[in-house]
Amino acid sequence: MFKNQVAKPLFSIEVLRGIAVILVLFLHGREVAWVGTKTFFLTNSLFSLPAILALLSQPFVFGSIGVPIFFVLSGYCIHRKAAFNIVKDPANSNNYPKALNFLFRRFIRIYPVLLGALVVTYLLDKASFTYHPVNYKLMPLTINSFLINVFALQGVLGSAFGSNGALWSLSLEIQFYLCYPLLILVRKKIGVNKTLLLILLINIFSLLLLKKITFFTSYYFSWYLGFYIAEVRAATLFKSLSKKLVLYAGIFLILFGCVLFFTHLEFLPFNSWSLGFALYLWYLLDKEYPVNLLTKTFSFVGDMSYSLYAIHLPIFVFFMSYFYNSVKPINISVSILFSIVIVFIAYIFYLIIEKPTIKLLSAIRMQNQILTKKRISQ
Repeated sequence: MFKNQVAKPLFSIEVLRGIAVILVLFLHGREVAWVGTKTFFLTNSLFSLPAILALLSQPFVFGSIGVPIFFVLSGYCIHRKAAFNIVKDPANSNNYPKALNFLFRRFIRIYPVLLGALVVTYLLDKASFTYHPVNYKLMPLTINSFLINVFALQGVLGSAFGSNGALWSLSLEIQFYLCYPLLILVRKKIGVNKTLLLILLINIFSLLLLKKITFFTSYYFSWYLGFYIAEVRAATLFKSLSKKLVLYAGIFLILFGCVLFFTHLEFLPFNSWSLGFALYLWYLLDKEYPVNLLTKTFSFVGDMSYSLYAIHLPIFVFFMSYFYNSVKPINISVSILFSIVIVFIAYIFYLIIEKPTIKLLSAIRMQNQILTKKRISQ
């Protein structure tokens, strides 16, 4: 079926998105819908199917690596086209993204799904609150927390809306987008390498000063790494650098991040994972991989990764409240089954809300191209 097919770079990015969201999904599944490794093996033998599944699920302890993967990919994808245009003709101001146009397109791309996810969270959490004991993930469904999430200020002025704590990273994404036009101006003024150093310093000082505040400045280095990879590829920099060296360095930093994970200093593994994955992305973009059932599956999930990420937590909480009265099951198969069902629910959400917005953006882009061609011809 997939004979002699190879994955194009954009396909590979969708595969990576799929892997990232599955890591997060199963991390939260283990956390919300399973008793955990220690409790499980206190009463269960190693020689059983649930025990084997429990052991195989251990890598998902590091599922939070999905977030830095998303940030690096976001920085790369947002800046990829502009980077090639800027490198091709840096003196042409038309090659620099127009701030209002960029923010308008990002608003259309982000907010229908965000608002839909908040509505889903409200409906499911209202139902979940009716079951006792109340799930520990449930937070108050207040107007204040709703507005905080709408205005991308979760972690700055307040906490999650209901059970949907996963939206903290989406707040950061929106903050990254708001600062992208300014980042372009800084890059134009001082260059991409000095900007990298500046972002790193901002990241470090933000981590030191804003210890209890989740603001984009504390994660900016991760997003800028994707931006930087786009610039490096556009300018064909570091072509002489060994690809194997890049790959091995990336793998080392990812594994090192897993070691740092146990320090409980979140910024250490986060940045190690970000740098490691950025190197891996740089390596991957020059490679061609075969298209097979596994990569097609990851790509399918990657296409709807935003929808899946945005709604999976309140669904987990509702399932646990409804089926188990929030008492975590011993068998991890429950968590796996819930995760599979949630993927299909997210796909329906994607078809209803996210896919139409993608089509709308595509139509707007085509219309802009037509108008641009008309202006040039005149």
